[in-house]
Amino acid sequence: MMKLSYQPLWALLPRMLLAALLVCPAFATAAAPANKPPAAFLPASFGGWELSGTPQLGNDPRKIDGASSGVLAEDRFNGYELATYKHDDRTLTLKAARFEDAAGAYAAFTFYRLPLMRAEDVGTLAASLNDRVLFFSGNLLVDAQFDHVTAMSGAQLRELA
Repeated sequence: MMKLSYQPLWALLPRMLLAALLVCPAFATAAAPANKPPAAFLPASFGGWELSGTPQLGNDPRKIDGASSGVLAEDRFNGYELATYKHDDRTLTLKAARFEDAAGAYAAFTFYRLPLMRAEDVGTLAASLNDRVLFFSGNLLVDAQFDHVTAMSGAQLRELA
């Protein structure tokens, strides 16, 4: 028969402390990038449009859509960029959301697409209503708001996508 030996709890304390010191820094390092602000992902120019001012960047879904931030989080949202572009006397405002993968961008596209929107040929899937075009490409969802649409607006957004 085998004889078991027991050690008092205080004798295990140095081993537990050493294990905690070795494991905790790994968790702290893994969590650090989540607090890091995202890098810009929209271009400075495309299709004749030039960035006007400094874009707003962040990774808090409440800043891009306070009412539906839970939906964005569920879709694995991980960053946004709000930017304004100028082309001659026209203005284009882009609200772009980045997701961990294309499935998240698609889910957000289906959530934000309005029933009255008609299909467009921009990115992977797109829809428009008046001066607004919503499209996704890869892991990005872009909501484009023109001050007024021209015959070239679709081609310009295709270049962006």
